[in-house]
Amino acid sequence: MHEMSIAEAMLDTISDALGGRADLVSASCTIGPLSGINAESLKFCFTEVAGQLGFGQPELIVTKVAAPAHCLSCGTDYTFINPYDRCPSCESLSREVRGGDDFTLDAVDIAEA
Repeated sequence: MHEMSIAEAMLDTISDALGGRADLVSASCTIGPLSGINAESLKFCFTEVAGQLGFGQPELIVTKVAAPAHCLSCGTDYTFINPYDRCPSCESLSREVRGGDDFTLDAVDIAEA
């Protein structure tokens, strides 16, 4: 479960940006379908690690983005969420993947003191 180390790295980044720990209400991130990150596991790990490290019990809000692809059989440009999705025009799996490994920490909501 590498999501635990990803959650720890996210909280290290947040701590560095804030100059220390703070009670968090939420954090938002974006995950692509080819990032290798399980969103549900990351949500669980983030909340657990945040609680252990003194960041409160923040919710992790995950936005999943589609991966762009170009079908090598018919030339259609399309996006997919599931890596096993076929071209919507010709049902081919032959494609050039043009993204989808996204992972960004987008925003943090800090509790008011």
